[in-house]
Amino acid sequence: MEHLPLVFVPGMPERFHKNYREACVFVSEFSHMFSLSNDSLMVDPVYVEFSRKWQLSAYFSIQKKHVIAVLEDFERGKPLDAARGSESNGTRPSTPAPKPQVEQDVLQIKHREGLLTEHAARAVWAIQQCWTSNVYLEALAAKFWQLTMQILLWYQQTASQCVQQLIQSNASKSSVQALESHELDELLHHMHDMFAMREVAMEQTRAICRVVPGTDNGSCGISAGLESAVGQALAPLDDTSNKAADHISSTITVPSTTTLASHLRRTTSQFRHTNRPSP
Repeated sequence: MEHLPLVFVPGMPERFHKNYREACVFVSEFSHMFSLSNDSLMVDPVYVEFSRKWQLSAYFSIQKKHVIAVLEDFERGKPLDAARGSESNGTRPSTPAPKPQVEQDVLQIKHREGLLTEHAARAVWAIQQCWTSNVYLEALAAKFWQLTMQILLWYQQTASQCVQQLIQSNASKSSVQALESHELDELLHHMHDMFAMREVAMEQTRAICRVVPGTDNGSCGISAGLESAVGQALAPLDDTSNKAADHISSTITVPSTTTLASHLRRTTSQFRHTNRPSP
């Protein structure tokens, strides 16, 4: 172990992931070959020292930073950049997926899932990135699940904020301008995606349950608990959707009903103080 220090370097996440997976396979096959139990391995000094070499928390921090950077850079309107350095040595983080690749992946998700907003597509991309086979590690399942919930919370908050800003901007315009403005289209897009995200998030959760330890082989209780957590994280979107629907409805109906009411008032005045029967 002393002669292979770069094997355990988390600053090169792709290589670290590959090395750790291969080490896990080796340990599994070795213990099976000699009929070793997990309890006996856990107390073996060599295995304990070998396990400590793998800085899993540092690896997760690098992957989390990359995912969060993609979301935050989009929120700030900044281009994605190589935030993780290069693999030129063992101390600097490696380069993440280049901007064109991330943008292409997000675009494919929008088309595949039928999403209309960038917020929803990037949230789905971020969740899938956590659980992709070349990023996810079984030993970090709990941490990646926590990050998944943070991503859902990010989407819920940003979508609600966008809807609120669109409503305020649209409400400040005259009735005709409000009806013809782009805010109504964007509100409809957000409403569509807020409903779609529930189904997409549940599908992702079911896919996660197939790789997370303890949630397969019919462990319905754990799977149901994960799906319940997702539902609770996205529950505030119901109120946001209702606000958007109310604003859209009032914006569309008010101009029409105002004109109709004006006609009705004029019709009534024509029959006032006359011998003609009221209409």
